[in-house]
Amino acid sequence: DTVQEEADWFAARALELEPYNAFVLGLCAHVQSTVNLAFVAGFEFAQRSIELCPSNPVAWVSLGFAESHLGRPASGIQHARKARRIAGSSPFRFHIDLLSCIVGVMSGDFDDARYFGDASHALAPNLRAPLRFLAALYFHDNNEGTAETLLDRLKLLEPGFSIDMLRDPSYPSESLRKSKLLSHVPGRQW
Repeated sequence: DTVQEEADWFAARALELEPYNAFVLGLCAHVQSTVNLAFVAGFEFAQRSIELCPSNPVAWVSLGFAESHLGRPASGIQHARKARRIAGSSPFRFHIDLLSCIVGVMSGDFDDARYFGDASHALAPNLRAPLRFLAALYFHDNNEGTAETLLDRLKLLEPGFSIDMLRDPSYPSESLRKSKLLSHVPGRQW
């Protein structure tokens, strides 16, 4: 709750100071979609950002993320791919790759999702979120060895983690729970 309140406060303050700043709007889209799970708001902020600056990768990936959660997975994955092309080798590329992985999972494009997740993990090996998605993707591919190695890494980064936590509504993996991937992950079933 504290993280959400803080993110909302910073987004509102930035928007108050710079309402026509494309980067601020892109970050507001990101906060709305990923923190608040308010996908319509995320979509609207991303659209406004792109209108002001069509080369904003944060806005494009946020648009794709929102679209994939609003039932438009085909355009969502296209926008995520565009964000990755625009982002190039920027220092926040790992996060663009993570969100693209999630969009790939939501769109059912598991090959791209795995690639994007692997790229995010390579660029930010201590980031936990890609490990969650990658483990599920590798279980889906019947590559239990790699999936279990990723889960072991996640356990090191997140003491107390267990595989059943992926299914827990209070655990931060809403997109993973919405996808069909968890049916391939061993442990308690739905």
